[in-house]
Amino acid sequence: MTYFLPRWFSEKAVSATFMSTPLGNPSLNLKIRRVVPEMSQLFRLSRYGDAQGLRDLFVSGMASPDDVHIRGGWSALHFAVDHGRIEACKFLLDIGADPEWESATGNTPVDMAWNNILQLNIPAKAAEVLAILFPGADFIQSRIFSRLHRIILGLEGGGSDDDLRKELASGRTPIDVRDIDGWTPLHWAARRGDHRALSTLMQHGADPFLSTESVGLTSLHLAALSNSVPCVQTLLQRRHGNRMLDLEVEDCYGSGPLRVTSAHNCAAAAACLMRHGADLNQQDRVGETPLLSAVYNNSHEMITLLLKAGADFARATAWANGILHFAANESDVETLALLTKARMRGLDVEARNSDGLTAGELAEGRDNAPEGFTEAWGRLIASITEEDLEDSWHSPTPSTDKSFHSFEDLVWYEAELGAEVDIAEAGL
Repeated sequence: MTYFLPRWFSEKAVSATFMSTPLGNPSLNLKIRRVVPEMSQLFRLSRYGDAQGLRDLFVSGMASPDDVHIRGGWSALHFAVDHGRIEACKFLLDIGADPEWESATGNTPVDMAWNNILQLNIPAKAAEVLAILFPGADFIQSRIFSRLHRIILGLEGGGSDDDLRKELASGRTPIDVRDIDGWTPLHWAARRGDHRALSTLMQHGADPFLSTESVGLTSLHLAALSNSVPCVQTLLQRRHGNRMLDLEVEDCYGSGPLRVTSAHNCAAAAACLMRHGADLNQQDRVGETPLLSAVYNNSHEMITLLLKAGADFARATAWANGILHFAANESDVETLALLTKARMRGLDVEARNSDGLTAGELAEGRDNAPEGFTEAWGRLIASITEEDLEDSWHSPTPSTDKSFHSFEDLVWYEAELGAEVDIAEAGL
């Protein structure tokens, strides 16, 4: 059990583990961790897999592998596992990062590693390494998978559609049976982007309105995360009784399906959701919009989609971090170029977040900034404050004119082309 103390009281997370000794005596183990802001470079380095940067950060005493994120209680190891950063995972485990630390929703790095493997979320070779780093026999056993789950996951019967239909016809397993995390077979089919299994389950009456018990993800969230347009379209077009799925349905963080696509650059699924009318500016519980999430994660195709569709770039989080704060702390040079091309007029470049910092101050203090960052940041600020800059994404885009005049043009073209390829391959 993990408890996060109120921020006004103490920025600490306390984990309590109750167990019995071999003699039957009760034992209580307490772990206390520091809760750090969303802008901490610890999490950026973990997401990017920068093992050397993490080593330098720990040696300097500026962070610890035990620090956890203010929002969800994720450790650096959670972020490294979630993004499939194998070398960072190895390094963090070697220096004693706890693979069993539970986040605010009860997920451990071991859970995340095996969810990535079973969800087909990472390349096969990376999955093999994760399986070694995070032994999963106990995980599989503890999930309480039904036969339906095991067929869909390929753990039994080869995972064929015939096997699935036979099991459904037998009536031995309730179609909406949940595993230990509250995932139904439909949830797993959606997250794996398995349209055939998803369609078969829905034809037999699987309920698409159910959400997972720990994080509150619906089948629509999960299909969007798989970037499977066929799965998203099937879910949106099917009725369950007189009900249809809500495009803005929220998980436990207040994130809608479009918001989760932006974090993982799922441009094809996002375009499908947007064409069905998804709210471009839906904010989660801490005020983060899809655009802010896309910038935070350097999701280039998502940034182009959202800006061209008219997403509001003036929104800020509950901690007053706006798009410039995210860009200053997280963005690569390509993301800065995309934002420069957008000419975000009206933004207050001197706005301060809840820590009293402007975006410019964050940019100046950023450690391990990518090559060309300072120049790209200067161009971004100039695009907002200087009146005589003509070029922007409102002008004819490079997709119609491949004679590039700037780095911003080239990056915009490449990101736009990447999104268009994803969308074309998805048949949109």
